[in-house]
Amino acid sequence: MKITPVDQPLEIDAAAPAVRSAGLHVSEIYGSLFEALEPDRFTGGEPHQILVAIGLAWEQWLERTLIAMGECVARPGELVSPEGIIYSPDLHVLNGQERLGEIKSTCLSSREGITGPKFDKYHCQAKIYCHWTEIPRMRFYVLFLRADYRKGDGFPEFHVYDVEYTAFELQENYDMLMNHARQKGLL
Repeated sequence: MKITPVDQPLEIDAAAPAVRSAGLHVSEIYGSLFEALEPDRFTGGEPHQILVAIGLAWEQWLERTLIAMGECVARPGELVSPEGIIYSPDLHVLNGQERLGEIKSTCLSSREGITGPKFDKYHCQAKIYCHWTEIPRMRFYVLFLRADYRKGDGFPEFHVYDVEYTAFELQENYDMLMNHARQKGLL
């Protein structure tokens, strides 16, 4: 047997699967905020496009799987805030208690779940969605690609978390994002 590695460039257009409307998207605001808060972590170029592709594939697969399992979930599509900002939660979840849903895949450790400060961006995104929809509950479906690093087995882990935010948390997050957007000239 002869195996020869091939240098095959891979051009992945992460925006191709999702058509976005023209206008200000909330991800531009919280993305800019986190670049300012944690520049070492959130600046320095585009995310690795293969990880973006894996995340999009995971999102599409999980949504189909949840529906096939009888979960009452639907993709709400693009929504527009009273300020004219476009946002799009991954899911509207109607099992028992109405909530929004976010599907994530990450290389971060599963050790702390989504309670650690490295997951603040997830919560910032979720809270603004909850504020605008007036649904204070979020369900996170998280695929930890590298699990808990301390375990060393390297097998991915899937976890689901229900989070309910207080009215104060939602308002505080909204104010922070809108102040940042005005300061950066996004609004």
